[in-house]
Amino acid sequence: MSQTQELRYRFYHELETIYHRFFDEIAQANLGDGEAGRLTQAVLLSRQEGLKHLVSPDEIADYLAIYPEDA
Repeated sequence: MSQTQELRYRFYHELETIYHRFFDEIAQANLGDGEAGRLTQAVLLSRQEGLKHLVSPDEIADYLAIYPEDA
C-alpha cells in the first residue's frame, strides 16, 4: 500500500469515528423528532460527500481489511 493510500484510509477511518460519535450525540440530545431528523439528514449528506472522495468503491475491500470495524 502506498503512503498516500495509507493516509487516505486513516483519514477516512478517523472521519467515520467522528461521524459515529456525533450521531450518538444526536441520539442522546433532547431534540424533537423533526429537529433530530433534519440534523441527522444534514450530517448524513455531509458524511456522504466528504467520504466519497477518500476511498473509491474499488478500494472498499482493501479498506475494510484494515478497518473491519467500519463494516
